[in-house]
Amino acid sequence: MKKVILTTMALLTALTMPASSVKNPIKVNQVGYLTHESKIATIEPEAKTKSFLIRDQEGKTVWRTKHATTKKSPFSSKIRQEIDFSSITKPGRYTLVAGRHQQSFIISSDPYTEALKASIKGYYYQRSGESLERKYAGEYARPAAHLDSHVMV
Repeated sequence: MKKVILTTMALLTALTMPASSVKNPIKVNQVGYLTHESKIATIEPEAKTKSFLIRDQEGKTVWRTKHATTKKSPFSSKIRQEIDFSSITKPGRYTLVAGRHQQSFIISSDPYTEALKASIKGYYYQRSGESLERKYAGEYARPAAHLDSHVMV
């Protein structure tokens, strides 16, 4: 019960905190991009730049452009820039630089595996009618709960 109260208080505190005023105007796929698929980034107007470049893990510039597509959002009145860097197909960790802002991302033949594993693990932890084994659940191992064998209809 103490954990429930503590968690509730923490969530309520987080909801009353002001949002950070420091926002990165560069929006990339936070999971990553597939090597041979399209790679689009959206740049918010706050970036105030027309020049974009991408650096590899060693800091070497591997892509550069001064041509972004300007698009009006169908959901707001904001006008944003989109850049297409699909020509980069080499797997690795990269950084997109727009003016004084930058954002890291990965290109991989399999960027979604870790997100998939985390999602499946979440479902495993939420199981109720079966026990969670220590070899899979670690510190969250527990016996089965809410068994149907105890319900009388």
